[in-house]
Amino acid sequence: MHKLIRNLHLFLGLFLCLFVLTYAVSSLQIAYPGWFSSSPTSTEQTFVISPDSVSTPRALAKELMDHHGLRGRLGEIKNTNDGLEFEIARTGTYSKIRYNTETGQVDIRTRANDFPGMLRAIHFSTAGVQTGYWLKNLWGLFTVLVSIALILLGGTGIYLWFHNHTERLTGTILLAVSLAWGGTLTVLLLIA
Repeated sequence: MHKLIRNLHLFLGLFLCLFVLTYAVSSLQIAYPGWFSSSPTSTEQTFVISPDSVSTPRALAKELMDHHGLRGRLGEIKNTNDGLEFEIARTGTYSKIRYNTETGQVDIRTRANDFPGMLRAIHFSTAGVQTGYWLKNLWGLFTVLVSIALILLGGTGIYLWFHNHTERLTGTILLAVSLAWGGTLTVLLLIA
């Protein structure tokens, strides 16, 4: 049993390594933005899609995703004086679309983050598994798995520490300090 728990602890640590490092680097970017340079790119496109070929705003969004390289989740659709406006977004890339229903002109303004900007966007990204965009759904699934793995990593670590009689005192002190530190940070965040 001890060997199984030790191996589980090891593999959980290896699995979590990339996710924890990603979170740590993105946290550094947020805390010290001057240390990292980030320059998003902006592009603009204009073309015409016949109003006869798209009967609804969702049909227009599907046309743009299928034939014009846009990917992501369809945002709120707003009516304008001459047509409609909406956003198609994925983590770190946002495309704002304006469509003139009379002329069929489509104006797309896309803002894409570079790697540091993408890490920051991932840090703030809300996870979920019903977002309508498969890549974000996959990220949501990994977020759930990482959360469960972190709990298991802590549990297996406490189990392994408890069975190592020579380091119980050191482990107790470190566990108490980390619980006090985590609790203090949690309270400070709640009252801030």
